[in-house]
Amino acid sequence: MKHSLILPQDMIDKLRSAESDVDTLTKWNSIGVKNTSEMVGYVVEKLNQKNIKLSINNIRIENPSVIKDKLKNSGNVSKFAGYFENETGNVDALFFYIEPNASSANDFLSRYVMPVILGIYKNIEDEAIDMHINNMPVYVVSLCSTSRMTNNSVKKNIVLAETMGFVYLDVFNNSYYDVIHKVDENGDTVTKIATLEDLDDLLKDSGANEYFDMNTASKTILIKSKIVDGSSNPSAELYRYALRVIPAAYLASKKKFTVDASSLAANSIETVALLGRYLNRF
Repeated sequence: MKHSLILPQDMIDKLRSAESDVDTLTKWNSIGVKNTSEMVGYVVEKLNQKNIKLSINNIRIENPSVIKDKLKNSGNVSKFAGYFENETGNVDALFFYIEPNASSANDFLSRYVMPVILGIYKNIEDEAIDMHINNMPVYVVSLCSTSRMTNNSVKKNIVLAETMGFVYLDVFNNSYYDVIHKVDENGDTVTKIATLEDLDDLLKDSGANEYFDMNTASKTILIKSKIVDGSSNPSAELYRYALRVIPAAYLASKKKFTVDASSLAANSIETVALLGRYLNRF
């Protein structure tokens, strides 16, 4: 089935602004791109290569508020969200982009993707059947040309997003799997977090995993809420936190473990409680 890619006007505006920067344009030229129009075409080409079923044959630019309504997003308007529209006019997948000169690329996925995911889920919570919090595929395209994409914190967030099932595409092919710090039996870099143990290792920033405890005897993982509970701005902290605990729930399900997120579900802040109720489904 053919698809149209619906992009927010802000993405085009940011590309046009980046085009006037000499360093950015040099980076674009390195992949054969000369201007904004060619960059949009390059993104379409790479997405079609990533998944031939997308078959994108049209681009449409929309105001972010129009996109918000189409996605039935109960959260705030996002300047970073778009979608793939099929031939019948329905939304088949979500699209997000990391801007060319992102000043907050470290937290992009948590700050700009997760609020939309939770905002959509809030509207479908009662009828959701699929255990994935996103009820459709999610594509994230990085247009960032700065050195931020080499930061370990950025790489870790990308790996976490892929563990959630998001499809990630970097137009500049920056590597990031080295942050897993593992090689397979052939000596090749491991490119997937496949188990709870792998995730536990990834999350141990300072010798401790602050997001979940795993109890093999009871086949349970306990979602820790201290990070959210102790935050002066728990709603904002929640999105970074969600990017870590949702993959834990997915991997726990594969292991046939149950998830205890009761402390989150009892939180007085609705978005925090929403995440807790979702995790308690596992």
